[in-house]
Amino acid sequence: MNERTVSLSKEHAPQHHIVLGVHFKLHGGDGISLQAQLLEHALLDSSYDIHECSADVPPNTKGLAIPELAYQSPEVHALRQDIFHPDGAVPAEQIAQRLDVLTTKIQTAMERYIKTNTIRVVHIHNLFSVPYNPAATIAAYRLAREHPDIQFIAQHHDFVFEKRQDIFPTPPNPAIAKQLDEAVLPTLPNITHCVLNRDAAEYLWQTKHIRATVLPDGFDFDIHTEPHASDTFRKNLGIREQDIVVGVMTRIVSRKAIEFAIRFVHDLTAQRAALENYPGGIGPNHRAFTKESAIYLVLPQGEDLTDNGHYFDILKQYAADMNVHIIEAGSVVDSDIQHMTPDEGKTRFYDIYPGLDIVCYPTTQEGFGNQLLEAVALAPNTIPLLFEYPVFKREIAPCIPYIISLGDTYTPLTEYPELKSLPPQVMETAVNEAISMLTHPEDTARKAQENRRLLRAKFDIRLIANAFSTLIPKTAASGLTDAAETA
Repeated sequence: MNERTVSLSKEHAPQHHIVLGVHFKLHGGDGISLQAQLLEHALLDSSYDIHECSADVPPNTKGLAIPELAYQSPEVHALRQDIFHPDGAVPAEQIAQRLDVLTTKIQTAMERYIKTNTIRVVHIHNLFSVPYNPAATIAAYRLAREHPDIQFIAQHHDFVFEKRQDIFPTPPNPAIAKQLDEAVLPTLPNITHCVLNRDAAEYLWQTKHIRATVLPDGFDFDIHTEPHASDTFRKNLGIREQDIVVGVMTRIVSRKAIEFAIRFVHDLTAQRAALENYPGGIGPNHRAFTKESAIYLVLPQGEDLTDNGHYFDILKQYAADMNVHIIEAGSVVDSDIQHMTPDEGKTRFYDIYPGLDIVCYPTTQEGFGNQLLEAVALAPNTIPLLFEYPVFKREIAPCIPYIISLGDTYTPLTEYPELKSLPPQVMETAVNEAISMLTHPEDTARKAQENRRLLRAKFDIRLIANAFSTLIPKTAASGLTDAAETA
């Protein structure tokens, strides 16, 4: 048996104990941060006492801020480069010493907080599966190894094996390589492993003999969005009411294949005559699209651009060649969904969705796809345009009958070999279906609501939180009620 199945039943007795959630960072706009915040909220609603531990825990929040957990800081970025891609300029012993100092600092801070707050359950997000911050990964491992009385739930959102070998090769330093080999996907008896999909569970069983629980991403389909916030967002970016916006809501990372969206906007623009002056307007907002209207590709994520700047530079050049207008919107987006009132001059990330005319999810590889759930829930009268990546086809496709498909195969783009290209006939079909979606908004709304109904029944965040609660061993809790003990 290579995986554990958990119940997604709505009925499970709430348990009352403290959970320390540990993250590289938690309050960004990346998919992992957004998903972790949603799960945290659902657990709080289920009477859990959640404490945060990350690089970016805000002031006056219950938890522990450890700046050294960040993988984006200059210090950690330099250390990661020296560990995985050394150029010989820094002596190996100096690199090892820097790693040990940072590891000890992180571990000591977590140990003190755990002891002070009598924490028996630690929920580790991604630290054990991708060593973005090698010191944080090793610190978490040492913490689990040295405290067998504490239960650890290791939730893996990403893996090194997911086409990331180029980012995380084996360190040439044997001592550091040994430390990371022990710390990545550790097999300690007090660690329960949790993955997003069955492919990952099968991989862990075959390679590590780890029996992992499959717990998919979820979404809160009852999230409230401000009705006019998307209008403000468009206005701040100089986008007019009659303009069409194609939104790609993911990070700007190579595996997200944003070049597919660029090509789509180019080809849709070439067919714009089918949209101009259409009776009653087009899209979910019935826009009066005219010859003067524009079609924009909007990218609201500014996460991790330091590590992915080269890819973004190529994207911008490709867009220029295609006469596609990209709008970088990260500067006017408040990515922290816990802010009920966004920072001045910004729009909350989730509030952008209702103003999008088309939501494109072109990613070629995902552990699950929580931002696809976002699109269905928050852009309620659109049908998502997406590449059918492997996990989507296996885990999500049965619950979403209406999509605009970008196919499931690609080749290198001839003019830009670092980018990807779709078969011309696939893109032609997608553009035609998008035009039909925009010109038949009532039919589109009906199909969109069916997508929403089916996805909610399977992936509502409350169901996921309930399933997560079954992973916590009762022996790790204190003060459980009789009902919880017998559930």
